[in-house]
Amino acid sequence: MVKKKKSQTRKRVLSDHRKIGSRMVPPWPQLFPSEDVRWAGHIIPELLWLGLLNDYHGWQQGAALSLALARASAEATGVDPREFQKKFGKGPKQWFASTSSYNALTDQQKVNVVESLKATSSLILIQAGLMPLALLYPKCPLTFLFEGLAPRGVDVDLESFKQIVALHFDKEGIVTVRTLTNAVYIAFCTNKLKVIVTDHGESPTDPKLRNLPAIEQYPKTEESKIVASSVRGTVFGLFEKNQSEWADYFWNRGLEIEPCDYDGVIKNEV
Repeated sequence: MVKKKKSQTRKRVLSDHRKIGSRMVPPWPQLFPSEDVRWAGHIIPELLWLGLLNDYHGWQQGAALSLALARASAEATGVDPREFQKKFGKGPKQWFASTSSYNALTDQQKVNVVESLKATSSLILIQAGLMPLALLYPKCPLTFLFEGLAPRGVDVDLESFKQIVALHFDKEGIVTVRTLTNAVYIAFCTNKLKVIVTDHGESPTDPKLRNLPAIEQYPKTEESKIVASSVRGTVFGLFEKNQSEWADYFWNRGLEIEPCDYDGVIKNEV
């Protein structure tokens, strides 16, 4: 049998990618123009874990569990939990709403996070919601929550997982808005984001976010729609513009799991 050269193998694997600058961009993000490329290619993979928790446990408990993980991670990096009670308290360097942020944790910090979540019985609930991510994406930065043990005897409902991903392509959909709200909520509750309004009405953060609870009525009221728009803008502002390794891996791994049905993705938008 004749061995293939590495260059030939690499060319075949990357044949469906497009070179943008020095990066090879996977095919799914190429389907969407301008801002949508960033949305589909970067932000969806980064925040999908929040959507999975919401889908499994419901929005209220999903928000509580995601915040528990974010705060445990912030504390593991050295932030005193009492800081979260202060108006201008110290916050972590990382925004622990994004999947990639968990790559910044050291091995010992990950152990501390797991032990902290065990103490509050949150770990098993988080594991249940994130099980599809752990099974389908073994290199996901959040797999440390499974303590290095690959889940066994568990089947993944791939169609349900794909549906959750597809729903997040609609930036104005209820599912997406709830995911984004959880991300902003984490930013507020870990001191990564503050709304400070001066006497002149100026604020470095969109002052409409002061009415964040109004989003519970989305999309039934005009106020909730205004807050949702501010939430979307805030999330875009919190993310760096460069693509993450996790996002690239997410889409490439997706092609390994199942060939990409471009038409299906577009038709599934709601």
